[in-house]
Amino acid sequence: MGNNWIRRVLALVLALMLAVPFFAMADELVEKSAAAKDGSSFYIAANSTVTMNVGQQIAVDPQGRTVKSVKSSRKKSASISMSGVVTALAEGTSKLTITYTNRTRFVFKVKVVDPNKPSSVYFAEGAAINLYAGQSKALTPQLSPSTAVTTYTWKTSRSKIVKVSGGVITGVAKGTAKITVTTANKKKATITVRVLANKVDNLNPAPTAADIAAIGRNWTVRLKSVEILGGGKVAVEFYLLNGLGTSKQIQNLYVDLWMGSIPLVRGTIKKISVKCGRSRSKVFKVTFSGSQVLTSSLVLPQASNQRFRFKGLNGVLRYRY
Repeated sequence: MGNNWIRRVLALVLALMLAVPFFAMADELVEKSAAAKDGSSFYIAANSTVTMNVGQQIAVDPQGRTVKSVKSSRKKSASISMSGVVTALAEGTSKLTITYTNRTRFVFKVKVVDPNKPSSVYFAEGAAINLYAGQSKALTPQLSPSTAVTTYTWKTSRSKIVKVSGGVITGVAKGTAKITVTTANKKKATITVRVLANKVDNLNPAPTAADIAAIGRNWTVRLKSVEILGGGKVAVEFYLLNGLGTSKQIQNLYVDLWMGSIPLVRGTIKKISVKCGRSRSKVFKVTFSGSQVLTSSLVLPQASNQRFRFKGLNGVLRYRY
């Protein structure tokens, strides 16, 4: 009785020792298998990963073996039929196992990707750009892969510096802001926008004592600077001069400002109280907005012979810088 029990245990141990190496070798017996995809053939190595697009199929060639069973670890991502046809269903990674009747197995992974869904997004303009106040520019997001399709949402970190709408940014005031674009699957890209002052200054030099004396009893206007502030606003600085140094309240000063053939501002300054004092000149800065501003998206040239026309007290005055 004791000897029979020992014989049975030894037989069971021997059977297990023989079985374990057999199945361990069974995975190694099929090191690679032929497959066909998109009309071309290729080999899949055992335990390797094959990338497939959603909706794509590949057929695994049994190479003369008979399939006993097939298995997918994630059937919602990739399925496999008894004939060896693998179908990519949804994004994800599946482990596929084909077992043949000769007790060999072939195991590999399938990574399913959606070619229409971006894996990343970036700006064609780079990491940073400059913009003038009042200037608008359309940003160009790029997707990877290039076949991807998505919708975008836009955000600015400082709406008082840069506004964004549908990918079009507009400089509002001097400063720095970050613009972020987000795809439908939450991929993001950020670009830094530096808004520069959109101003041309020193259109006319400060008047000298001789200039003021030459004016005599008259009042006159000299344009000093023009600045586009953004947000539909334009600031104009001008010298108001009087040769006698008298004080006066000027009402309804009509302003008609052009840059070459482009009208910038057309409006009326209702009231200015002037006390020139000894200098007999004073600088005024007036901000125009609303219907008075005819052009607020212009980038002012910083160095040219562009002609400005400023119609004030003495009719149309022409200045060149």
